[in-house]
Amino acid sequence: MIYILYSADYEIFHGKNFFSEKDILIKPTDSLLKTCDSLDVPITLFCDTECIERYNTLKINDFPEIAEAQLQNAIRNGHDVQAHLHPHWENAIINDNSWKWEHSNYSLGNSPEEEVFNNAKILLEKVSSYLTNLLRPIDSSYNCIAFRAGGWGLQPNERQIIKALEQCGYCIDSSIAKNFKLKNEIVDIDFSNIPNDLNFYISSKTGIASNADSGIFEIPIPSCSIRNIKFNIIELTNMLSSKIIKYNLIGRPREPKGTTLPINKSISMKEANLPLKILNFTRKIFSIAEPKISKLELAGQSPQILLKITKSFLKKRNLNKDVFFSFSSHPKFLQREDYGTLKRYH
Repeated sequence: MIYILYSADYEIFHGKNFFSEKDILIKPTDSLLKTCDSLDVPITLFCDTECIERYNTLKINDFPEIAEAQLQNAIRNGHDVQAHLHPHWENAIINDNSWKWEHSNYSLGNSPEEEVFNNAKILLEKVSSYLTNLLRPIDSSYNCIAFRAGGWGLQPNERQIIKALEQCGYCIDSSIAKNFKLKNEIVDIDFSNIPNDLNFYISSKTGIASNADSGIFEIPIPSCSIRNIKFNIIELTNMLSSKIIKYNLIGRPREPKGTTLPINKSISMKEANLPLKILNFTRKIFSIAEPKISKLELAGQSPQILLKITKSFLKKRNLNKDVFFSFSSHPKFLQREDYGTLKRYH
């Protein structure tokens, strides 16, 4: 049997937020939950609780109360809420709707090696306690047992992070996308050397390089090399146009470095005057139009592309036993057509 963990990372933008938290997160999450209700499938919201708590600490507005009510309603309606963690929120400050934070605090493993375990344990216990106190009054059987690292940041110092997960009572992780690599000023991850099995256990003794006998059960996000998938011209065009919009290549004023416009507020191709402007961005467009790894993420994709990624991921794997994988999404990136895509894919 194949089991799909439909999931969404419940978070706002980390830099400039040009619209209200309701527009960025609450409304698209409502639409996503309604879409899943119409399909009669549950979805797991991996909630960035540190963000909500930072709003509470700074007493900015009523976003925490609205978000908590939404999470409680999700549980009440048969969905799930689990742990998502961007540690940088602990000390983030806001100025003119723009969040400022230390890049070195973005991932759990970025602390000095001798401090990673203790820091991770404190934060993971905090997340678990927050969600348990919020959601157990709604569902007495609720437990915080699953984790997704912010920015896939299960590395560096993965064994210390996994040890903290084990000691805090987590038994599921969904942070890994096979073969995905990313290294920049805030993230340093390399998932190229993980077991070939669809599902496996990670532990503080083995890390992620081999299948442990027990530990944290990994529910991966399917991923595959674009070179392994055959796309027709329409699919390639759709991929290209989604990248143009996603990376703000056309039709938007330049913003200070580190800011992001919500994609669900993006303008149309016609308004962007694509034929004239695309000439100026040819090299940049083609440098991002063919990423090495494509992950099973909802925003800006077609159901056909998502299905091809899924089939490629399952190919040549042992399907004689139960397999689990995660379908990922970010409400802050979703546009109206993405909800239809989810229905068609399912």
